[in-house]
Amino acid sequence: MQDFKLTPIVVPKTSDVLANELRRQILKGTLAPGMPLPAERDMVAQTGLSRGSVREALRILEAEHLVTTRPGRNGGSVARQPGDEALAKYVNLFVHGRGIALKSLLQTRDAIEPTLAALAAANRTESELQALVQATQRVESALDDVPLFLSENVQWHCAIAIASHNELLRAFMVAISD
Repeated sequence: MQDFKLTPIVVPKTSDVLANELRRQILKGTLAPGMPLPAERDMVAQTGLSRGSVREALRILEAEHLVTTRPGRNGGSVARQPGDEALAKYVNLFVHGRGIALKSLLQTRDAIEPTLAALAAANRTESELQALVQATQRVESALDDVPLFLSENVQWHCAIAIASHNELLRAFMVAISD
């Protein structure tokens, strides 16, 4: 008989299992933005997990910007839709963690901006066009003030991204601009 060997079995942490389930429910829309999650004690009773595991799952989701948790008597956790800040956080970690050079960020912006400009030309509203005109004027008037020029230039690029009405490209452009 051949030697029979088992390989190590990796069991996920219970907090990760609960976080995955709650994340799935939030992203699927079962837990709509603004909808309160059950109280911690109710989640403990419903899932059979420890209070520590429930709290850790909620901390994971809060770090992912999928829930907002308020402590106290009238507190609790509320589902939320991921916003631009979630993407910006991870892009920021990636850029700083890898030491991405400014040149690479500018090349990335140069690569996606023609698409954003075409979308902005097709999709912009009158108020967004006005915002672009004003942003252009602010950039032009700041030519002699380098820090102000750089700040206004970023705002101009973000205004184009907003006018594109493409949520993912807008969020990415804002993230790399940060």
